Amino acid sequence: MVSKKYAIKSYNPLKNLLTVLSIIFVVMNNSACAFRKDPTSEKKVEKLDMNKVLKIQKEVLSTDEFQGESILEPSVPDLSPITLKNLSEITEIKKISPSLPDFYHISKDQKRAALGNLDRIRILDLNIEKQIFEILVELSDCEFGANRFFRLNADGSFIGIVTDLKIQVWEVGGGLIYENAFDRRFNTDKSHCGADVPEIALSPDGRKLAISGIRYSRDSAKEFFQVISILENEVLYEWDGNEKSPHGKLYAFAGLGFSHDGNLLQTFDPSKYFLESGKAHLAFRFWSVGDWVEITGDLKQIVQRYSKGDLLFSVADFNSLEVRSRLDSDIIADLTDTGCSMDVPCETLFSPDGKKILVLSRLNSMNWVKNQAIASKIKVYDLLAQKEPKILYGEFRNLDGVFFTQDGPVHVKHGNYFDTGSKTWWTYATHFSGLLQDNEGNIIFHPGYLSLKEENQAAYYGQCEYDVELMEVECSSELHSVEGIALALEQDGENFQLIQSNGKIDLFPPDFFNAQGVAELRFLGFSSKAEIGFFCRDLQNRMSRCIIYDFEDARSLYEGEDFSYLRFSPDGRSASFIDMDRYILIIIDLDSKEIIERTSYRSRAYGLNPEYTDNGRILINVVQNQDDPDVISIDWINASTYKVEKRTGLNIIADGLAAFSAHPSIPIWAFADHAGFIHLINAENRKEMVSFQAHFDNIIGISFNLDGKQLVSMGENGMIKVWGIPN
Repeated sequence: MVSKKYAIKSYNPLKNLLTVLSIIFVVMNNSACAFRKDPTSEKKVEKLDMNKVLKIQKEVLSTDEFQGESILEPSVPDLSPITLKNLSEITEIKKISPSLPDFYHISKDQKRAALGNLDRIRILDLNIEKQIFEILVELSDCEFGANRFFRLNADGSFIGIVTDLKIQVWEVGGGLIYENAFDRRFNTDKSHCGADVPEIALSPDGRKLAISGIRYSRDSAKEFFQVISILENEVLYEWDGNEKSPHGKLYAFAGLGFSHDGNLLQTFDPSKYFLESGKAHLAFRFWSVGDWVEITGDLKQIVQRYSKGDLLFSVADFNSLEVRSRLDSDIIADLTDTGCSMDVPCETLFSPDGKKILVLSRLNSMNWVKNQAIASKIKVYDLLAQKEPKILYGEFRNLDGVFFTQDGPVHVKHGNYFDTGSKTWWTYATHFSGLLQDNEGNIIFHPGYLSLKEENQAAYYGQCEYDVELMEVECSSELHSVEGIALALEQDGENFQLIQSNGKIDLFPPDFFNAQGVAELRFLGFSSKAEIGFFCRDLQNRMSRCIIYDFEDARSLYEGEDFSYLRFSPDGRSASFIDMDRYILIIIDLDSKEIIERTSYRSRAYGLNPEYTDNGRILINVVQNQDDPDVISIDWINASTYKVEKRTGLNIIADGLAAFSAHPSIPIWAFADHAGFIHLINAENRKEMVSFQAHFDNIIGISFNLDGKQLVSMGENGMIKVWGIPN
């Protein structure tokens, strides 16, 4: 199993605690005085002072604020057993995020940077390299679109944020000062999510917010563009659909948005971007803030209000890159051997003085996180000197985390994703077996792939373990059998070997990896005792062939295209999974190596993980009526005879069931759906007792721990949440 690591930090807890309490007492006393002076400002005072308290706590308790580490690591809370009587008291105990590449934005004055991930945004002071503010907020996890979810104003004193369902503006060091909901259509559909995320820009003083997005109705989608006064919560401008009125994109190129004095607004209009015409610059449009008219003839107004770099753009063509003016399309420079083309365009960023350009090429320098390409290097060109470009190495979603200094470009590097090791995991919902129990009572999952093409590996693959005692997740490149024996896959010439830590070496069938394209091995499970393995071979992230292989007798026991939700019985003597091509439950007796196909009368397997319960005596399988898919039932299968003992109906209203877990000792079932809700069911009468929004995306795994005090869920974005009853 994964070894447990305990961090010991040196500090004086009494001294720190007394310091915090004394400061909080002073702040609260000042709050009371402020309240008495101005009773009408109660809400404002409470919000402001609470953020002061949180900020002071962070300043006192932080040893390494730039890395976000806290000297007081939270202890694991004492939990009461979950029962039918206290189900309504269940609450979120802890949230655990995978370490993924950050999203960035840097203020125009280059003094502050915002770093965002799945569950929070951190504001850094770049001069002292310390974290000065933190906002707990869940950002979208999208495989499409620009994936830009927040923007700082010019000096970083305000930040605009696009969450899953709201647009917010925060005062850095203060609190939330603006919030408004917006309509999402694809926030639970990862393949489309991102196209519907609004684009935003803050004015230099942080008082105005420009928004470009799409409004959806039942049968239409309409673009909108508006500018809002944040303090007055008033719409200053709303696009009327007229082509000559202010509108356009805010993220298509760097430098879009408000001018440095806030009097102009630069947008990008895709309908005017025609390279062949020689007038592609007309797509960059400049609008006067206040009277909302386009600036077309007086270019001096524009030049005075934008840096030289914000008035340049690049055009890729056949490994070359043209640098042009946004004012007249004049060619400023022509760079060769850039790795950029019309098919593989490059993102670019210009220095404020317009003398240097950063080129982010994803050609032959990519790692992948789901469907997002993470580039590993940036080329730095001097537009005035004909020299070979300098190279800046790192992990880059885009160029938002890079800024220019006198010594050259600098990347606000917060951690190294591909070296973070045990804190990194990601997966696809369609390829995920969910959360499982191991033989020690911890909860495990297999996060991704092991590529079989040299030098082309997923960012992480192996086994992750949620330690129920520490409430922490550790990941390892090792795989494990159901008995806990470490496994490794190695290639020996044209053969692939499964090597066990007990010394056994098993050979895969020679034809298993014979396929065109990049083959990826997906590990489902392995029984060392029976010498039986469950594997799938995928081609370019698409399921191709799955197999139950008897390594002892070198024969295939069962094959198909899609095996999902493998579960082993508690005694390790049988295993079951869903054959998603045929929608039937497959059971294998690991002692006799017999395959049992468990079909159901006028119904089919729902496509949900089976679950062993009642100390492994009963195997529960969720089935769906073939004539009416909304009718869902439970088959209670005897785990010894493999026969259905009874079938009972399930009274639940959900947006497509996605995961299932049974409480180990009392009659409570937990179902998760695609909309992020958890439904807790009384297993005796199959009626829903409690339901609540646990995630804002599809839940792909759920599991009670062995003593039933914790319910652990996992969203498609990799976020893990722990639920329980505080004692």
